[in-house]
Amino acid sequence: MQLVAYLILSALLLAGCSENPNRSNRSGSADSSPKNEWNLPLYVDVQTFDWNFVHLTNQYFTVGQTNIAWDAPVIHAFSNLAIIRATRGATNIWWERFGQHSSKAVASGCDDPLLANLHLENEHGGSRRKGRTNIAISFKESADTLGQSSYHPLWKLRGYTTAAYAMVKADRAQYKELIIAYRHLAAEQLASVLQDTAIPFDEANHATYGLLHGSNDSVGPVAELYLIVEDPLTNWNGTSLPHLAKGKASINLAWQARGMRYADFTEEGWVGFKSHLLEAETALETAWELNTNDFRIPYEMMMVELGQGKGRERMELWFERTIRISSYHYGAYIRKLNYLEPKWHGSFEEMIKFAREAMYVTNADAKVMLLPVTAVEDILQYVPVEKRAEFWLRSGLFKDIQPAYERFLKRYPDASGWRHKYAVYAYKCQQWKVLKQQLDLIPKIDPEALGGAEEYRKMQKALLLHTTKRP
Repeated sequence: MQLVAYLILSALLLAGCSENPNRSNRSGSADSSPKNEWNLPLYVDVQTFDWNFVHLTNQYFTVGQTNIAWDAPVIHAFSNLAIIRATRGATNIWWERFGQHSSKAVASGCDDPLLANLHLENEHGGSRRKGRTNIAISFKESADTLGQSSYHPLWKLRGYTTAAYAMVKADRAQYKELIIAYRHLAAEQLASVLQDTAIPFDEANHATYGLLHGSNDSVGPVAELYLIVEDPLTNWNGTSLPHLAKGKASINLAWQARGMRYADFTEEGWVGFKSHLLEAETALETAWELNTNDFRIPYEMMMVELGQGKGRERMELWFERTIRISSYHYGAYIRKLNYLEPKWHGSFEEMIKFAREAMYVTNADAKVMLLPVTAVEDILQYVPVEKRAEFWLRSGLFKDIQPAYERFLKRYPDASGWRHKYAVYAYKCQQWKVLKQQLDLIPKIDPEALGGAEEYRKMQKALLLHTTKRP
């Protein structure tokens, strides 16, 4: 069977290479950031592909909703999913191919719960905006159906986590209790996944970290989820997995003890903060000794250093280790920028300097080109609300925003979602010529992306006032 899977993998790769390399991102949405391009190095783990392909096809034919009318497109879709899960590098083309086959299956009447859930994610995964209640409900219902099936807990885990994420994007306040409940359901499925030591290490590692990292928000609860999987994690002793999970949970506990606002700080909280960070440091250093090829470990150590503040050299060490393993890790750049904020261990000048340098890094996520814009937005948080309009008019701000967007949009001229954002910055900075140019380049203007219909009308009025030639 492994030979068969290998031959299928080779055929898929050859078929993929013949596709147009200049594809859009998987969601097809202008609001989605460009992902890794096809001309990036492509690495496929044959063992992971083999497990996924054999597992998916066997499960489908034993517990899935099969029918000769849609069996073929389902198997084609699952084959592409297997290569996605085994790929390091460009995956957009494989998601497109997955979508083509899953759409054929659905159009043929396919009601398989796993295919339906994955198809839903592929269709709406990049467009779950705040307020998209209808999509959140669809994800919840799909996860419920998948959860009642006999598919492997790995897929049920994925269903529950994507449902929770959709609810977060729709309205985290309204769905808070449901989000927590579905993350608990996901953790219970993860506990079952971790009992199955036959699955590839990468699958177990990705599933565990994905749940804990994805739940690390104002809803949480990471520490509770970790307790559910702490015992099953012992099945993976001897690997970096249990130590990475322990480190991630300890970091979350540290920040809970500290409190997020200065007014929340207490002596007891500081003791807990330092204690949990020490636990995280120990766990993550052990994980690093066992596995120097997992970018998640140095990435989390950057968070430990943020709290411990032992020195910038230490932060730079873990930053460099993260991007050496995963050069397209945008989060590492954001964490370094955060580290350089004045409230932590840097200054505004250091933030801008780093952002300007990062803008020209070639082997990085496309959004890194926009890091100067992110730096300006972060600095804005230090400005009193009543003075922010004046802040945007300060000379020098647009000198950082403009080259970042011009460079980005030269590479991705059809990214109209980002062009809308550029137009908003031009408006705030009263750069009327740039504003007109960007609005003219947008094929179909979305007022909501410009701050709403009323804000768009104000923008049009100001533009007319400042660009109309006077006699």
